[in-house]
Amino acid sequence: MNKPIKLTQPHLSTLQNQAYFIRDKLIDAHIIYKSDIDEDKWLLIFAKSLNHQDWEQLKFSAKNGNPSEDQIIFSEQTIVPIALKLKSVLGRPDLDTEALLCILYNACTDSELKAMGETADSIPPLPQAPNSYILELGPNFKYANKLLEWLWPINCMSVSRIQKLYNEHIKKARKGLSRAEVKERHLDVYPKSGIQVETIIEELVNGDYCKFSDNGKSVVITERGHHYMASRLTDDFDEEWQQWWGEFQHHFNRIPYKYIDDNWNQYIHLFSKNLSPEQAAYELQWGSCYKEAHEEVKFAIKAQLDLNIDELSNKRIILFAPSVFLTPELISLPVTDIQFDIEAPSWAIPDSSFKTKRFWPNKRYVAPYLRNTPSYKGWYAVIPDDLETDVTYFEITYCWSSKSGAFKTIRHSMAYHLQKNSKSPIDWLYGNASPSDEYSFNSVYCLTHGKPISQDEMLELDRIQSGIRSLEINKSHVLIEEERYLIASNSYECVYILT
Repeated sequence: MNKPIKLTQPHLSTLQNQAYFIRDKLIDAHIIYKSDIDEDKWLLIFAKSLNHQDWEQLKFSAKNGNPSEDQIIFSEQTIVPIALKLKSVLGRPDLDTEALLCILYNACTDSELKAMGETADSIPPLPQAPNSYILELGPNFKYANKLLEWLWPINCMSVSRIQKLYNEHIKKARKGLSRAEVKERHLDVYPKSGIQVETIIEELVNGDYCKFSDNGKSVVITERGHHYMASRLTDDFDEEWQQWWGEFQHHFNRIPYKYIDDNWNQYIHLFSKNLSPEQAAYELQWGSCYKEAHEEVKFAIKAQLDLNIDELSNKRIILFAPSVFLTPELISLPVTDIQFDIEAPSWAIPDSSFKTKRFWPNKRYVAPYLRNTPSYKGWYAVIPDDLETDVTYFEITYCWSSKSGAFKTIRHSMAYHLQKNSKSPIDWLYGNASPSDEYSFNSVYCLTHGKPISQDEMLELDRIQSGIRSLEINKSHVLIEEERYLIASNSYECVYILT
């Protein structure tokens, strides 16, 4: 689900020249071959990488473009998604993304480079054609092929678990076969005799298809192992794979806020299981909890901001979801005694007033909600985004206090940096609603669970490491200063709001 990149008629010839330049450099680097992709076919591929149906549809779109718009196609926000989409349209998981990005940077106009803070001298050089080629035939040890194929979808597993599960897998595969058939199919793998799992693992490690990790306790498939399996299962990305992949993308692109990941193992695995493209896309649909999160975000934004998330256009929205983690003796403190307020930019301040509530089973956590929308933790705000106020950094202070003085006043100053998702530029939702992540606290006890620790040990605590820059606790107040980088996400991935 990606919007077509806009362009205008005057820029069309420049874009076409850029497209041909990219094709030529891919051919020069032996990444694609001239005989496989002529210029017309390439224009179709290039148009699809810009999220257009084909080159004719792209030209039609350009005729209706606004001539006053700045003609920058490759930018900090688009160059990585374009590279990943181009790789996806080509159906080549083995294509080096970094090499492709180098070519795209070299195809940029001076205006595009300037907008990215680059010059012709600062961009990476073009990739060169390799001087030699290696024919990958796979492990020499036939038993290793079977274990590698079994482990490949999982990627990493402890040695002890491999021994247990793979022996069970092979035992089932031997059922009903004669001794000769077992030997012929390399199924004579046993826990204490014949070929043993540890011997096969050693062969895979020696061949650089796998490597040991966790001090030899686990096995991980290497880059060579992944490349070999991907090539073998797709028959070197043959026509059958290309046809399946094209149809799969058609179905997959209908799933909202899903994009082709840079690691294609899961897609190749689904292909190897003989699933149809439609069945494979269905396997990757958002699960029920993600759909539930989407619905909650949808209704909350409608209730609080009177906006439909399907019609947000270019708006960015942030979910503020602060919480406080109190010491155990305050577990029965009435929420009416717990007050919450904020010091923030005007755009982040909601119209409704705050109340507090214990939303979680752990009653030590308390969170604010808006008086007019009591079902939803926290609140949503539209982030200003225009020529004068394109907000990428702001500060907000969460203020917690007790009417009765049951706990110290807490001032939790948050500094937020907002970053777009380079892989999915259409993502629009910022924030984190997990109670265990950005919580305020009224005592060191909340971090140490009452255990005496040194200052050095305190600095190593996860909560401190997560972004706290300064902490002051005295008899009257708690002052917390924290800094966070928030990457744009979407309503489906906001599953923490369900906890």
